[in-house]
Amino acid sequence: MRLKKHFTPIISIFLLELITVVLMSANLLPPEARYFLALFLASCLLILNLTQALTLFIISLPLFTAIPVSGVSDSISSWRILIVVLFIRFLWEFISPLLTKEGVGRDFLAKSLFSTRLGKELEVVVLKIKKLPYCNLLIFFSLFIFISLISLIAAQNIGPGIKKIFFLVNIALLFPVVIFVIKNQEQLLKIIKAVFFAGVFTILVGYGQLLATFFVPLFDFWQFWASEVIEVLYGQNLSYLLSYSNTWFSYYDTLPATLRMFSVMPDSHSFAMFTLLTTPFTLFLIVSHFSEKTSPLCFFRSCANIGKEERRNLFLVFFLVVSLLAIIFSGSRGIWLSSIFGLFAGVYLLSRYKLLNLNPYFKKVTLSTDSKRQSMLILFSIIIFFLVIPISNFTLRQNQVAQLSMEGLEMSDEEKSAFLKRALSISDLSETSNKGRLEIWNLTAGSIFERPFLGVGTGNFPVILEQDHSTLKKGSSAHNLYLDIAAETGLFGLAIFLFILAEILQRSYRLFWSLKDKTLKIFAGSFFVYATWAFGYGLFDVVLLNDKVLMLLVISVGVLYSLEKVEKQNSE
Repeated sequence: MRLKKHFTPIISIFLLELITVVLMSANLLPPEARYFLALFLASCLLILNLTQALTLFIISLPLFTAIPVSGVSDSISSWRILIVVLFIRFLWEFISPLLTKEGVGRDFLAKSLFSTRLGKELEVVVLKIKKLPYCNLLIFFSLFIFISLISLIAAQNIGPGIKKIFFLVNIALLFPVVIFVIKNQEQLLKIIKAVFFAGVFTILVGYGQLLATFFVPLFDFWQFWASEVIEVLYGQNLSYLLSYSNTWFSYYDTLPATLRMFSVMPDSHSFAMFTLLTTPFTLFLIVSHFSEKTSPLCFFRSCANIGKEERRNLFLVFFLVVSLLAIIFSGSRGIWLSSIFGLFAGVYLLSRYKLLNLNPYFKKVTLSTDSKRQSMLILFSIIIFFLVIPISNFTLRQNQVAQLSMEGLEMSDEEKSAFLKRALSISDLSETSNKGRLEIWNLTAGSIFERPFLGVGTGNFPVILEQDHSTLKKGSSAHNLYLDIAAETGLFGLAIFLFILAEILQRSYRLFWSLKDKTLKIFAGSFFVYATWAFGYGLFDVVLLNDKVLMLLVISVGVLYSLEKVEKQNSE
């Protein structure tokens, strides 16, 4: 990765941002420094060109800080302001060329407003919008926001609902920015490298946490991270909550707890999802840095002769392995279990039976050599997830040995591995977490039957559990994304949401078959597989609505819908 060539000014800004966050976490800078940091980043987004500004925003995803606003909230993240700045930049760059074109100016616009041609001009605009590849996506999203607003009629408290809708719209503003920025292969590569960089940083912090627990008692690590780091990144309220209740550890009857890797995220579930969504970007870079003759299954062998290019290739493959291993270290049983959706999607890509035109039957097709290679690589990346399980077994066991040694104790050889105990608990319906989920699902399903049309109102899920609305910040949810949406917005809201997910999956699937460029093709195919995995995880949690996870998903979808445009540009 030639970061020096592509990211020199941006990396300098990122390092300054990182140093500031570290110094605030170490209490060497006052909390007020986060105001200056947000102002500095906003200024950078205005000064840099739009491609650089978006790149800076993406690599800063792991480091956005909470900005306390007196009387409003202590946890308004800086990304909310920065996305608005990016969107304003996009609007200006999108509109200003139109105003400077010949025949388009103040006089033209003024006349158009009162001319009989206005209707025809609007009709032309509507026709152009209909031809956009993301037209259906925009329609479905607009409908979902409209239904969410309507559902507030049934809400006991519209405040949380309004906040949630603003949250969704705020993040959605990233989509047009990504679409506008990516015009060719070079800009696409910059955005993909930026996401990869954010993924590398996030995962490195996660492994740093795991390493620290070999030398520091878990309680000391817990209290430091909750009181210092979380306070800077997410605010005082969440810091206080996580100081006595969190999902950072897996607990066992007779052995020390083990860390569930969570990095700069508030919980291990969002870390696992964030890592999962970066995988298509890693696969894109792997394919783009290997020659046409290199088989996807021979990556390790191609790195035998270590040179500059081979070192880079080896690093990319190594990062793919450690990122999938990090998902296991997250300890999220839901994402382990939902990997079966990703596996099925990978097998389906390699199958000769394709649902190409949404026909009610499967159509048998002949796979090209290139499609086979891409499909095999994607499927192999899923298989790696299962192959690295023994590594996690060994590592977590050694971590427990280290924790016991701090207390002068030893671990018997008969004790089962931490991973195995955690995995076996998935099927244990009497286990506390599983039992709690089943009870919540039962209550949520009952609420949906009682209020199938408007639900309880967006942002009002705690009503179902007879909890205060403040518990939303403590993670009060249905622990099932689809039940959660149906309970809050009704069955119509759920139907539209499912249409959004289906549109995204259908688009990625079709692009995998229609694109010719191998790098663009691999991104579309791997996005289809890993998005299927991520959406399957929605059956066990609502983590897709975590701010950083949702931002990464919107950026990924923006990249996906830009692929066709990039290939067209490459062929010209």
